[in-house]
Amino acid sequence: MIFQKWCPGSNCTAPTLSFVYVQMLDSWGDGWSGNTIGLKQNGNITATFGAGFTNGHAYGPVQLNISYGIQAQIIVNTLGSWTSEVGFIIRD
Repeated sequence: MIFQKWCPGSNCTAPTLSFVYVQMLDSWGDGWSGNTIGLKQNGNITATFGAGFTNGHAYGPVQLNISYGIQAQIIVNTLGSWTSEVGFIIRD
């Protein structure tokens, strides 16, 4: 995915940084069991999430900073257990 801002006029300056919100989910209710996800831009992991989610069915939203106009990848940062129970939603 690439985050971009629509700018209707020629004198509009789009920001270079912004943020998205991540809501983490767990179907069993015991948190993410050591799983963490990373946001990767320009070959570098710029943010991670999931380490703090240790209990419950939902956690967040957590704010992640992103750079506009640069491709972003969502990657598995740490593979924990019970991966079939975890999920997340990203919103801007």
